[in-house]
Amino acid sequence: MMITGLVKYSTTAPMKKSKVMPVHKFHDLFMSWPDNCGLNTKDLRLKAVALLALTLMLRPSYAAPKGKFHTADGPSDLVFSGDQVEFSENGATFTLFDIRNDTSRSGFEVCIPRASVEKIDPIATLEAYIARTNSNRAVAGPVLISLRAPYAANTASSIARILEESKLL
Repeated sequence: MMITGLVKYSTTAPMKKSKVMPVHKFHDLFMSWPDNCGLNTKDLRLKAVALLALTLMLRPSYAAPKGKFHTADGPSDLVFSGDQVEFSENGATFTLFDIRNDTSRSGFEVCIPRASVEKIDPIATLEAYIARTNSNRAVAGPVLISLRAPYAANTASSIARILEESKLL
């Protein structure tokens, strides 16, 4: 009976756990890297995505959801944008949308404090990434963007690839 409750809809076997991201390896890796200002944009984005995945539990589907908002102007893509992040002296507040469970599209807020060590601080890293890529995005444009023009929002699959790449380093 319990197994039946654990089986995902339309599957015949219980879901299996995926591998856990090794937090200590990321700590050691990012501590060995130069400060954020010394990183190239690709590595800075990789670091921001990995740190947000670890601290914010940011799933690729939250960073680049496939859903659409239905507004008075018609359907609008749901993108993790700059207006969903509010930085403060103490950290940042993120408003995230979950396509499957957030049917009202009201979102949920998650607050992340600043880390005492800047090299592993997700807030300082995200601020550096946004500042570095600011000229390539609209004011309320996507937070995570491609590295080449036209600098579109990263898709969920590209965010997943960035996370996979970070685990290989």
